[in-house]
Amino acid sequence: YASTGQPIVGATVKLDCNSCSQTGTLQTDQQITDGAGKTNHVFRYPAVLDITVTSTAGTATGVIKLEEGETVNKDIKI
Repeated sequence: YASTGQPIVGATVKLDCNSCSQTGTLQTDQQITDGAGKTNHVFRYPAVLDITVTSTAGTATGVIKLEEGETVNKDIKI
Protein backbone atom coordinates (compact mmCIF):
# COMPACT_ATOMS: atom_id res chain seq x y z
CA TYR A 1 0.00 0.00 0.00
CA ALA A 2 1.07 3.55 -0.70
CA SER A 3 1.12 6.13 2.10
CA THR A 4 -2.27 7.24 0.74
CA GLY A 5 -3.72 3.83 1.65
CA GLN A 6 -4.19 2.86 -2.00
CA PRO A 7 -2.85 -0.47 -3.32
CA ILE A 8 0.20 -0.27 -5.57
CA VAL A 9 -0.13 -2.06 -8.90
CA GLY A 10 3.02 -3.34 -10.61
CA ALA A 11 5.30 -3.40 -7.54
CA THR A 12 7.96 -6.12 -7.28
CA VAL A 13 7.55 -8.30 -4.19
CA LYS A 14 10.44 -10.59 -3.27
CA LEU A 15 10.37 -13.13 -0.45
CA ASP A 16 13.69 -14.66 0.59
CA CYS A 17 15.98 -15.04 3.58
CA ASN A 18 18.92 -12.64 3.64
CA SER A 19 20.17 -13.96 6.98
CA CYS A 20 19.94 -17.68 6.10
CA SER A 21 22.92 -19.73 5.10
CA GLN A 22 22.67 -20.45 1.37
CA THR A 23 21.52 -24.03 1.02
CA GLY A 24 19.71 -26.04 -1.63
CA THR A 25 16.48 -25.78 0.37
CA LEU A 26 16.38 -21.96 0.47
CA GLN A 27 12.86 -20.78 -0.34
CA THR A 28 12.56 -17.66 -2.48
CA ASP A 29 9.96 -16.17 -4.81
CA GLN A 30 9.47 -12.90 -6.67
CA GLN A 31 6.23 -11.62 -8.20
CA ILE A 32 4.58 -8.42 -9.47
CA THR A 33 1.49 -7.07 -7.69
CA ASP A 34 -1.82 -7.44 -9.51
CA GLY A 35 -4.62 -4.88 -10.04
CA ALA A 36 -5.52 -5.12 -6.36
CA GLY A 37 -1.90 -4.60 -5.25
CA LYS A 38 -1.51 -8.24 -4.17
CA THR A 39 0.73 -11.21 -4.86
CA ASN A 40 0.26 -14.87 -3.98
CA HIS A 41 3.32 -16.90 -3.02
CA VAL A 42 3.16 -20.63 -2.34
CA PHE A 43 5.88 -22.29 -0.27
CA ARG A 44 6.30 -25.90 0.73
CA TYR A 45 7.92 -25.53 4.17
CA PRO A 46 7.42 -23.30 7.22
CA ALA A 47 9.94 -20.45 7.32
CA VAL A 48 10.61 -16.88 8.37
CA LEU A 49 11.28 -14.85 5.23
CA ASP A 50 12.29 -11.28 4.48
CA ILE A 51 9.94 -9.24 2.27
CA THR A 52 11.25 -6.55 -0.08
CA VAL A 53 8.74 -4.46 -2.04
CA THR A 54 10.00 -2.13 -4.76
CA SER A 55 7.87 0.28 -6.81
CA THR A 56 7.96 3.77 -8.28
CA ALA A 57 6.59 4.96 -4.89
CA GLY A 58 9.69 3.65 -3.09
CA THR A 59 10.97 0.55 -1.32
CA ALA A 60 9.77 -1.12 1.87
CA THR A 61 10.76 -4.21 3.81
CA GLY A 62 9.16 -6.58 6.28
CA VAL A 63 9.24 -10.10 7.64
CA ILE A 64 6.68 -12.89 7.29
CA LYS A 65 6.42 -16.16 9.19
CA LEU A 66 5.07 -19.04 7.11
CA GLU A 67 3.14 -21.70 9.01
CA GLU A 68 2.53 -25.25 7.78
CA GLY A 69 -0.99 -25.65 6.35
CA GLU A 70 -1.85 -21.97 6.94
CA THR A 71 -2.53 -19.00 4.68
CA VAL A 72 -0.60 -15.98 5.94
CA ASN A 73 -1.33 -12.39 4.84
CA LYS A 74 0.96 -9.40 5.27
CA ASP A 75 0.35 -5.75 4.31
CA ILE A 76 3.43 -3.67 3.50
CA LYS A 77 3.18 0.13 3.40
CA ILE A 78 5.55 2.19 1.26
